[in-house]
Amino acid sequence: MDSFSPEVLLALQALLSKELASRGVSSAAPAKVAKAPKVSKEAKEASGEAKAKRAPGAWAAWTKHAPLAHAKEYAEFKASAVEKQGIAPLFCTKWRAEHPEEYAAFELAHKASASAEPSVASPAASAPSPAAPSPAKEKRKWSEEAKANAAAKRAAKKAGASVSFAVAESVAIIAAAPAPLPAAAPALPKAPVPAANPFDEDDAEVELLPFKIGGRTYLRPGSKYEGVDAIWATGDLWESNKGLRGDWAGAMQEEGSIDMDAEEPDFE
Repeated sequence: MDSFSPEVLLALQALLSKELASRGVSSAAPAKVAKAPKVSKEAKEASGEAKAKRAPGAWAAWTKHAPLAHAKEYAEFKASAVEKQGIAPLFCTKWRAEHPEEYAAFELAHKASASAEPSVASPAASAPSPAAPSPAKEKRKWSEEAKANAAAKRAAKKAGASVSFAVAESVAIIAAAPAPLPAAAPALPKAPVPAANPFDEDDAEVELLPFKIGGRTYLRPGSKYEGVDAIWATGDLWESNKGLRGDWAGAMQEEGSIDMDAEEPDFE
């Protein structure tokens, strides 16, 4: 194509475009086909399209088995090597070459065990096995002796709880007991009562004096001198109206009650 000039190439392009147009084919460049979106691993697993995991091959299992089965030889080989990186695969390769019968037997055993294992993607293998029904519990029968022993234990426990409660209640009562009251102050000696009134009752002047009973103030006939309690002449009572004699209230009895049905005396 290098021998053609640009003018010749343009002429050829025009002829090809004309020919394609006559056949109903567009000469424009074909549109790019959009790529399908990538499906995530989680989506594939959810839709069941994920491939079953491939079991490790015989060589991968051999690289784990040989260093452990021949630990002494592996340690000597590792100590003699200059470069420590990748020493395990080198030892496994060397040992396989020097002991082909051992590796062949290992490979056969590995394939046999791999074929015996169930497939990872197998629904029958992944499905949980139904739980075996639990056997019905055997009902325990109590003998008469066992019943008596159980009853005795309950009674002893209850009695112990009652004693503990009584002790706790006593301790609570003692703890809650109020403190003893302080000793009362000694009473002051009373003034000596005169053996007789310092005045003659026969000569005393009787008048209506204030007399309180039941929270109320009455007027009662009696005599009073300075420094001496009133001497009541009778038990007749009148209502006290601002210190003046009011209505008849009754007669004072010896037991302290008021006889309101008593006859009102004449008092000037």
